[in-house]
Amino acid sequence: FPKDYWKIMLGESIPSADLHYPIKSGSKPGDLLSYAAWSSRFAKALEACKATGFKTYDVQVTLENKPLRDFKGVQIFGRGGEFDEERSKAVRRGNSLNGYDGIYMDESGWDGSDVFCIPGCGVSIYFSDRLVASLGDYEFANASLVPHSECKL
Repeated sequence: FPKDYWKIMLGESIPSADLHYPIKSGSKPGDLLSYAAWSSRFAKALEACKATGFKTYDVQVTLENKPLRDFKGVQIFGRGGEFDEERSKAVRRGNSLNGYDGIYMDESGWDGSDVFCIPGCGVSIYFSDRLVASLGDYEFANASLVPHSECKL
């Protein structure tokens, strides 16, 4: 991965050339390889639903040094409101934060995009309820879209 991988994924930097995403395990890739590489099929489904907040670009994905076709790099431009730690249920082990059981944001700061990241909540991608409902009839390999209240981080 390039040094500015996260900046590229978050739409803060433009890839300078075709990026290469090697898959090191598994025999068949799913529709969501990573936060930054999706199958063309998944990207087309989002476009058919008129999803906002993302852009795709050409990438080279390889499995065991063999190129795979039909994948796209993804940049996420949508932004949610600030992470709402009070409503997100912290899971602790002793005094240590172990994660969250439910992810919430301050909706007043959300730009309304269907595909977005939540500032202060790591590098995770979230989908609007409208988009998840629109994608309900699609079946994707190695991908599960869940409501934010059921997200575990």
